[in-house]
Formats: sequence, structure tokens, C-alpha cells
Amino acid sequence: RTRDMNGNHDFDRIRLIFNASKRSNETDIAVEILNINGNILKREKFDAGTSEGELDLKSLPAGIYFFRVMRSGQAPELIRINKL
Repeated sequence: RTRDMNGNHDFDRIRLIFNASKRSNETDIAVEILNINGNILKREKFDAGTSEGELDLKSLPAGIYFFRVMRSGQAPELIRINKL
């Protein structure tokens, strides 16, 4: 499933808010930043139970990117971003 963030964005940092999990055995949350070709440009990990995280996008030029958010036992979620 892919979710599109509305509009175009001119920013260097983005804040991700994670839905709270009711699972006591949840592992870390992994977030990958991919370019339009599907190449992984950056990986970040957040501790299990974390409600939000921040990603630094300063080093990325303008373009279309995907954030792949992965948690154990759940299908990955793709979020599309258009960085100006």
C-alpha cells in the first residue's frame, strides 16, 4: 500500500508519527528512504514503542522519494514524498 503526502514539500527534516502498537513483542521500527528507482538511500531505526521519529533530508536533492516503514508482523507501508 502506498500513501501520498499531499502537495509538494520544501523541507530539510520530516517528522514521522507512528501508530501505537498493542503488541508487547514488537521489534524496532525500520524506515528506509528510496529514490524513484527503488534504490535505498538511507536507513533509520527507531526503538519499539516509539511514537515519533525525525528524518534528515538535507542531503537529498529535489525529487520524488518513498519512505518504507517496516514493523515486524505487518506489511510495509510506503509513503510518497515530492521534495522541492
